[in-house]
Amino acid sequence: MNNQTGDTIVEGIFYGLNYLGALFHWLAFFGRKSFQKVLESGFINSIIGIIVLVLIVILFKNEVLHLILYLIKKYLNQN
Repeated sequence: MNNQTGDTIVEGIFYGLNYLGALFHWLAFFGRKSFQKVLESGFINSIIGIIVLVLIVILFKNEVLHLILYLIKKYLNQN
């Protein structure tokens, strides 16, 4: 993996956090603001996205751990 691929992966993660946060940010206003207007608040959306991911991991800890272990086992069986 070269550095450009790593940059693309990190950039994709940030875009994903931004859109996840924007979705919850937009839902907080019950759709009164346009989604395009909400997308302009990139920093706020990223913070909201991180908070949502942390809450998902905390609330669904066992399921997340089972998913991670399943993915690791599947990866090890391929090699």
